[in-house]
Amino acid sequence: MKSLRETIAQLKPAVPTIALVLTQGEQDKHITLGTGINIHPYGFVVTALHVIEEQIHKFVDVSLQELVDGAGKGKLLTTANGLATADLAAVFYSTGPGVINRIALPIQHFVGNGQDDVCGLGLTIIEKDSVRIQFPTGSLGGSLELSQGDEIAALGYPFGEVLSGTETARLSASAGIVGAIVPSDGAPPDEFRHLQMDMLLNPGNSGGPVFLRSTGLVVGIVSSRFEPPDGSGPSGISFAVPEHCFRELMVEAAAQFNGEFTTGRFWNEFGPESRETAKTGLAKGH
Repeated sequence: MKSLRETIAQLKPAVPTIALVLTQGEQDKHITLGTGINIHPYGFVVTALHVIEEQIHKFVDVSLQELVDGAGKGKLLTTANGLATADLAAVFYSTGPGVINRIALPIQHFVGNGQDDVCGLGLTIIEKDSVRIQFPTGSLGGSLELSQGDEIAALGYPFGEVLSGTETARLSASAGIVGAIVPSDGAPPDEFRHLQMDMLLNPGNSGGPVFLRSTGLVVGIVSSRFEPPDGSGPSGISFAVPEHCFRELMVEAAAQFNGEFTTGRFWNEFGPESRETAKTGLAKGH
């Protein structure tokens, strides 16, 4: 059994921001949309679909498909400060004493599960001396063995660059317990599609990994938080999509990741018509 400190150190190199990268001249501006978890050494990141599908429209008037189709080339936009190009990217950080290194990899392909608000992002492969650079990964599993009261934690980038007060987002940890297992309507208890957590999370945490404190195994990704209808303030109740709802699709898609994605069902499985209507009191976009 590991300590929470150990599992955080183990997992955090595999937790990138999902960001909109605006480039004007030689200057890049990163706008954090949410968080992800990398599950493939060459870059296949799982996150919440709404992090991209809804959040990008707060900043640019282009579609998710347009950004992905133009990955690495940049979509030309008009901004308040003149013309800029925009890329959707996963941004990895590595830290050392007094040093923060940042690398942004444009998103080339995606696959999604609209029903559960989950998507997978295939990233641009980079090489050094003809050798592919590999990135740290997290491991999915264990959600069906969860019980009420299990100790869990989450990693994410709440409030993005605003919280850090710099051009780089700050990774933050939150800890809590499994508050409840929420089964689907009319389904057996072991087919639950929502994990209720006693954990205070904020905008920017969506898509980030929820993991067992004792092992670091990723049991789900952050999807939403409960906001009291009377507006009385943070409830401390958040929700995650358990990994058993999307693991098969994501792992199979990631296994095909070999520089170029194939066409087929993995890249055409989601759309607005397949999304479940958000339930009253569940606030996305965080």
